[in-house]
Amino acid sequence: MRAPSRRFAPLLALVAGAACAVGPDYETPVTPVADEWQSAVAMEMAPDEPDIVVWWEQFDDPLLTDLVRRAELQNLSLRIAVARVAEARATRGIAKGDLYPDLVLTGAYSYAKISENSPTGQIITGSGAEIEPQEQWETSASSFWEIDLFGRVR
Repeated sequence: MRAPSRRFAPLLALVAGAACAVGPDYETPVTPVADEWQSAVAMEMAPDEPDIVVWWEQFDDPLLTDLVRRAELQNLSLRIAVARVAEARATRGIAKGDLYPDLVLTGAYSYAKISENSPTGQIITGSGAEIEPQEQWETSASSFWEIDLFGRVR
């Protein structure tokens, strides 16, 4: 039997994505939470209850205890974790950037006028000529693309 063609993959992805869509009558459920659950007093344990903060120590497994301690020491805050994900995505984008053409567009503008109070300006205005401003526009474009014939970039 023939394997499905790759040209049907986008259609299959579109159908799968449409199947996951939520209908127009969806409403976010409202879940009431008791006030005593939200208070800080409810978070404190009674003295006769076991300490669930170190629940893994009940197993008397030094490897598990070591793993939990290392996880506590190496745990990052949410902001640092998000920054690392963004950094990884940027690094991936840089690495995949060689697969596509590189296009560079530049532009520059300059405006210059000789002062009438300068020695050159006095010579020009003394001869009856008017000092005209000098404007310069500059644009350039360049493109580069290395065709990956032998898979060096991939």
